[in-house]
Amino acid sequence: MTIMLLSYFFLGFFLGSAATTLIIRSRLKKICEQERALIESTLKALKLETENPSVRDRLRKAQELTKKQLDLFSVIDMPQKNSLDGKYKQQLNEEIRLLEEEKNELLGSILNDGFDPVITVVNEHSKNESMKLSAYFKMRGLDPKKYLKQSTNGTANTPKKVGKFTVYTGGNDSGGATH
Repeated sequence: MTIMLLSYFFLGFFLGSAATTLIIRSRLKKICEQERALIESTLKALKLETENPSVRDRLRKAQELTKKQLDLFSVIDMPQKNSLDGKYKQQLNEEIRLLEEEKNELLGSILNDGFDPVITVVNEHSKNESMKLSAYFKMRGLDPKKYLKQSTNGTANTPKKVGKFTVYTGGNDSGGATH
């Protein structure tokens, strides 16, 4: 009887030890797989960043453009002195719009490269708010696909500001010109 009890004890002890070992081993395997996946995704992100280091440079450029915009906004907010000052402020509004377009192109190109960094923006209550770049585009109602670089074949109608004129290159003559 005691031999039978001892055999049940040792049988239960060894089976319990084996089951515990198997459970711990399976959980460790899952944890290792998760860590391996995390390491692979981190390495992939590092590889993309080393292949494309310009993401950080483009974010810095966008920050500089925003600072320029804020400086121009402060000039526009000053009281108007005369009509010439009013014309100057209209030109500043156009410059702010162009800076905004350039900034959107930079940020859109970052999204189109497959990156979605967290950026800090100042909301309408003058509070800093961190959000993903894609969420920023959604909040502003912009489509990042609009800023994809499209191949130009030489006949593209691209506007270029030269002085006070806008020049469209690659266009066709309407045929109405007199010589």
